[in-house]
Amino acid sequence: AKVYPQLSQHFHIFAVDCYGHGKSTKDPALYTAKRLVTDFALLIEDKINEPVIVSGHSSGALLTALLAAESSELVSGIILEDGPFFSTEPERAPETFAGLDFEVIHNFLNQTDETNYTRYSLQHNYMKNLFNADGNDNWNNIVVKPALNYMDKHGEVIPIIWYYPPKLGINSIYALTANLQDGTSNYDLRFGETFYNYSWFEDFDQATTLSQIKCPAFVMHVAPDKETGSYYDDNGILLAAMDDKDADRVTELIPNATLYSGFESMHDIHGDQPDEFIQVLLDMKNLLEED
Repeated sequence: AKVYPQLSQHFHIFAVDCYGHGKSTKDPALYTAKRLVTDFALLIEDKINEPVIVSGHSSGALLTALLAAESSELVSGIILEDGPFFSTEPERAPETFAGLDFEVIHNFLNQTDETNYTRYSLQHNYMKNLFNADGNDNWNNIVVKPALNYMDKHGEVIPIIWYYPPKLGINSIYALTANLQDGTSNYDLRFGETFYNYSWFEDFDQATTLSQIKCPAFVMHVAPDKETGSYYDDNGILLAAMDDKDADRVTELIPNATLYSGFESMHDIHGDQPDEFIQVLLDMKNLLEED
């Protein structure tokens, strides 16, 4: 992450790959929040030996909250970076962009017609609705055709279309489909499956967990879409990890929480606004040093 060099001037960083990611074990039996935080606690006790500040992004924010609630003696402060609190619960997840993405993973793993996830995902991605909002087949012409042509020429790899500038974000769409099953990354699609069937959340009640956190918590939340001013599209699909009500609820449930909102980012605040992200962590460091 681009924030590591500057953060390392102020913190001793332990960057952990969750099971199903990076170089960690790829065993679906380990893909539950409870198991992950149990092993996080063991890591802190065995390797760090002192209370830590924990920063978690996306589902990592959910894990950070659970770790702080269950192992309060090991956690001095937490940063919850745009976590999908409450939007991942069964009654809401099917109406979220992330939930629809997990459905694509589920459907892919339970069919045999297409063996490559990148190809399958591009044909079934909900983002097609956003690209084609003007009635034209922009998704197929701009995203799908160039990608499939590239893969037909270069093999089953993640497409990189050289003439698309980074700001357009098309190559980022392709990059997000990288996975273990295709041999294009270390991300195990079976991890995503646990969010579709909710097994990742076994014995994990989000509201109760948040209310049990004792340490200071900073809740980071992205701004709504600039054009619409909303976190939802015209179909009522949540395009962000949380809406403003979710972020407020998280902040209210944690006894000692501060909300940092309005970040101009789709989701990865640490990548899109690194200076602002670093400042939030320094704010936590300063707060704890004052105490």
